[in-house]
Amino acid sequence: MIYEIVDAQKQLIKYRKNEKFVKINNSTLYIKKVNDKFSVVINSFQNKLFLLENKKIKNKFIEVPESLKSIFEFPKKCVKYS
Repeated sequence: MIYEIVDAQKQLIKYRKNEKFVKINNSTLYIKKVNDKFSVVINSFQNKLFLLENKKIKNKFIEVPESLKSIFEFPKKCVKYS
């Protein structure tokens, strides 16, 4: 299960039950274990906060449904500041 935290309320993010899961490098995400079941995942590039099941977090990768891949990935276009 994946929840997005919006206005201090958790909202379940729905995806198809038989959807393929993909691995995403978590080096650009902040991950902190909250309890035995969930971890907080922060994507600061998109200003999003999630609760993700611990079993979906593997070493340097997280497993997410393919349809949700874009909300966890590092943005393709990043502005460089000089």
